[in-house]
Amino acid sequence: MKKKKIALCVIIIFCLRLSSPFSSVSALESPILVEGHYQRVPDLMFENHLMVDSIGLSVMGIHTYGTPSITDLVVVGTDRSAGMYAVQGYWPNMTNHLPSDYHSDNSGINAADIVRDMVKFLNPNNGNMEIIYAEGNSDDNDGKIVKQDFVNPTKSDGALVPEWTVNTEEQVIALTLGNFDSDPADLEVAGLCLDGDVYVVNNIQSSSPTYWKHDIDGWTWTSFRNDLVKAPITEIDDLDGINPTQHDIVFGWNTNVSAISTNTSNRVIWNVDVGDVTDLVAVDDQNSDGLQDVVVTTKSKILLLNGADGTTLGSLVDADGYFRDVEVYNSTAIITGNGNGKIIVWDINTISPTFGDSILTADWGGRDINDLLIVEDLDGDGINEIAVGGDSIVGVVYGSNLTKIWSRSPYGSSWNGGPIDVFDLELLDDLSGDGFGDLAVTGYSDHGAIFVFSTYGGLQFIPDLSGNGYVDINCTDDRDHNFLFTAIAYQSQGLTVTTEISIDNGTWTAMTQSTGTWETGVTFTYEQGGFSNGEHTFKFRFTDTTPDVIETSDKTFQIGNCEGNTELGIPGAGIGMLLASIGLGITVLLLTIKKHRQ
Repeated sequence: MKKKKIALCVIIIFCLRLSSPFSSVSALESPILVEGHYQRVPDLMFENHLMVDSIGLSVMGIHTYGTPSITDLVVVGTDRSAGMYAVQGYWPNMTNHLPSDYHSDNSGINAADIVRDMVKFLNPNNGNMEIIYAEGNSDDNDGKIVKQDFVNPTKSDGALVPEWTVNTEEQVIALTLGNFDSDPADLEVAGLCLDGDVYVVNNIQSSSPTYWKHDIDGWTWTSFRNDLVKAPITEIDDLDGINPTQHDIVFGWNTNVSAISTNTSNRVIWNVDVGDVTDLVAVDDQNSDGLQDVVVTTKSKILLLNGADGTTLGSLVDADGYFRDVEVYNSTAIITGNGNGKIIVWDINTISPTFGDSILTADWGGRDINDLLIVEDLDGDGINEIAVGGDSIVGVVYGSNLTKIWSRSPYGSSWNGGPIDVFDLELLDDLSGDGFGDLAVTGYSDHGAIFVFSTYGGLQFIPDLSGNGYVDINCTDDRDHNFLFTAIAYQSQGLTVTTEISIDNGTWTAMTQSTGTWETGVTFTYEQGGFSNGEHTFKFRFTDTTPDVIETSDKTFQIGNCEGNTELGIPGAGIGMLLASIGLGITVLLLTIKKHRQ
């Protein structure tokens, strides 16, 4: 530790000599031994405020091919005059940063239409990545499943014309891709409607697909369902054993979860009542029967269901409840988040000693967790990281322990409506050039907007310890005046900090600590009176348990003869430190803080 501090001290003094006139070595009363760390911080690359009404914006990144490579970022939602938005971006050609912002009414999308979900697939017929989106009309209570044939590397602007449309009798709220017919060479899409009906569209690559419908009579979603709950449908391996190459479908409707066959007209494999369904996901076989199983989230619990018959293999009840999204964490665990800001990794391995337990948790400050997205392995430990979207916050956590890589409230310089509540996350191509895919973020409610962040963020040097301070008044004619000395300390590692004051080069006296956090600053105070006429000096010393030590230079205050000393060259009543990365070196800037008067 001593060798590390001495080496860093040399670097700091060297940088101070080079950084004149901003600072000088003589400004320090004693050597400052500062250690710190590099911290990941949000790196916002793009923002766009889309004028949308109260509905979430679904986002889909389209990865195309060619030289130079092109990434089309398509966002769909609703606004006051149209329902489809497309935002195109071109990288690595940095002359255009998402230059095109256009929308289309798509032959009928209007202010009442809602685009709730999207899926994408590579069309083998033309080599293009294409989109299918789910649409619903809140006025007429009807919907559509639409294939959008505009995702093309040469596309720049103009009307967005659908290739085909399947009309439904109710709003379509979620989609899933899978092999739902006997031909394993192509893909099909299944759409879940607001009334629980499922439409399956075959031959989606063609311009004239066929479809069939699984009808659930007399059911509608209960009032708990809102814009934050968006995808309770998934493809799953063959459950009925008729055709091992043909997928079946599991979906949630109202308080029920159903598995239906795509192989036969006798559709229902099983149906169970689990409570208000919010999301579900197919997982690897956990009970060794050769079939995939299902994890379901509700308003108050997480369930592991047997894929064969829907029986409950395990559950976790959460008093804070309201799970809105569930994702596969690994082959034996899932990850979700609740309405009280807690992220949970839940063990679903039935033979594990921790089966049914939360094996990892993280607290995001009581904010609703709305969406999770498994991204890439950013730190090379073999475990993928996770993007987190909640009310007024977005960020990325390490997959190994759920500690934050970075987080921020998503709004930028052109955003006037406040931070968005995150609705959807999507991993894009590498737009920032750091070797990792980047993160698109969209919001819901009246704060519909899109942001693009570097998934891994940027590096910033953060000192472990910093502080500043001041005296409440610089000059007084009253020698009985009690001076209040105030210091604010910061400690990025959360270690205990001791703050002391020395007056007129006397002994160091500990100051009184008030409430606060080291991240936002903890305030220390000291009060003293009875000073004689003339100038007096004070300085602060901050020490943590590492220990790092920061000692400020002497600051001056005056008793008596104030009018005659108004032009004193007093350097200020406080001193602060800011460390930043410049190339491979570290520079220290000493900042003068203006005097505070009562």
